[in-house]
Order: sequence, then C-alpha cells, then structure tokens
Amino acid sequence: MKVVNLLLAREPNVNIVDYHGLSALATAAREGYTEVARTLIDAGAFVNLVDRFGNSILGSGKSSHEWCLLLNHHICLQLFVAGISTLYECS
Repeated sequence: MKVVNLLLAREPNVNIVDYHGLSALATAAREGYTEVARTLIDAGAFVNLVDRFGNSILGSGKSSHEWCLLLNHHICLQLFVAGISTLYECS
C-alpha cells in the first residue's frame, strides 16, 4: 500500500485504461486487492467502467463479502450526495 499511496500522491489520472480498457481499479478488483481498490475509489476511480470486451468492474471483482461491502459503501455515499437514501444488501 505504501507504493500505491506514493503514486497517488502525484495525483495521476486513476481512470486511465490500457489497450484492453482495463483501469487500475479493474485490475485490483479482478485480483482481489480490496484495499488497493478502496484507495483507488477514494482517489476518484470510476466504478462503472466497462472494458472493450464488455466486462464491468462491478462484475469483475472477486466474489467476496468484503468487495460487496466496499461497493455498497461507495454506492451509498454517491446516493447520499445525490439525496437518495437506500441500502443494498450483500449476500
């Protein structure tokens, strides 16, 4: 995490994608690096990007309760900012 924080301190574009349309968040999600994903989301990474094969970040995250809670927290914050109050359940 120290390297991730050092890189983010330089204020990079966290939403840049590679040739396949994968962002840093998509890779962190796919590999199960939840803490890296949380840090990227806090730095402004978009959770709704889709790669060139049609795979979403939301669908590519390792199926885990922790990943669900992370996305639930992010979604709830966005809804709160928009003035909408709701809660998504994790299974």
